[in-house]
Amino acid sequence: MPIGAFWCSAFLLLIAPSRSHAATPISACGTTITKSGSYVVTKNLALKKSGGLSACILINTSFVSIDLGGFTIDCNGQPSATGILIEDSSTGVIIRKGVIAGCHFGINAESGALIEGVTTLANSASGISLGPGSLVTKGISNNNDLGIALPCASGALDNTVLGNLTNSLITIGSGCALLNNLTP
Repeated sequence: MPIGAFWCSAFLLLIAPSRSHAATPISACGTTITKSGSYVVTKNLALKKSGGLSACILINTSFVSIDLGGFTIDCNGQPSATGILIEDSSTGVIIRKGVIAGCHFGINAESGALIEGVTTLANSASGISLGPGSLVTKGISNNNDLGIALPCASGALDNTVLGNLTNSLITIGSGCALLNNLTP
């Protein structure tokens, strides 16, 4: 999807008129999102050790907005678990305001996404790893192996990315927009 189309989709999702129904609640790991719309996490979520799940939240559709509500997704250090996995063909995904910790990947996507106000902590591979056309803003990525990984053209704005083991903020290619990020 061209970058302009992603941003247009994200903008339309943000300004879309509210419908008569509220956001769909997410109250447990193992949630697979198959319908476009707004979702809200209603409590801290934790993957059970040896629970067999590869992702706490799996998104396999486009135009999804998830408000983490300030809650935490905890993968309990499971070696192959992902906090939020966005499947390759999903576009127009927005994830906001929460914490993802103890996973292999905090947020992982091959496609573009908008990530705002998410803190990733102690994830063994990376806190946030996204596809081209992404924007990560107002986040904190600390004590992961890799903080934030973005292929260009993507953007990172107003993030704090410190204390990660191998890299803090890495971009692949040229044409990324990086502004006001606190990195070593």
